[in-house]
Amino acid sequence: MTSHVADGLSGTGMVGSGSKYAQVAATTTLVKNGQGRCAKIIVTVGTGAVTLQDGTAGTTLWTKAAVAAGDIYALDVPCTVGISVIVAAATTVIVVYI
Repeated sequence: MTSHVADGLSGTGMVGSGSKYAQVAATTTLVKNGQGRCAKIIVTVGTGAVTLQDGTAGTTLWTKAAVAAGDIYALDVPCTVGISVIVAAATTVIVVYI
């Protein structure tokens, strides 16, 4: 049986009504190229810093110096260039976006 959440993209899937998600671990990742909306950041591992930017070298929209596993940040932040997330070493997050 085909999953109703699969979208055919490596590392991403549908979450809720039209949302997608991506896992980001210890790196700078362009989660979505182009306009979008970062809905949530969910911390799965680590305690390092997490930053949301509009594009890879763009404006910092949100940052948290120290996070904890299990933290959920409901952001609902619009990005005009792209959704880029920077995660510190030994930290992993799930980024939910539209």
